[in-house]
Amino acid sequence: MELGRTRVLCDAAVRMRQQAQMDIALARMVRLHALRMRLQEERANHVNDCEDSDGCRNL
Repeated sequence: MELGRTRVLCDAAVRMRQQAQMDIALARMVRLHALRMRLQEERANHVNDCEDSDGCRNL
């Protein structure tokens, strides 16, 4: 009886660990996406600034 309970607890711990790993991976992907969007916005702002000042040679 105790062995069955240990097995159930072990299975639950494995599922919780897998879920935590997926949550971490998702958080990393969201952070990476946000960084990409920020970089894209900064590049667009740089291009706009350069166009406003008669061209830019450092794109």
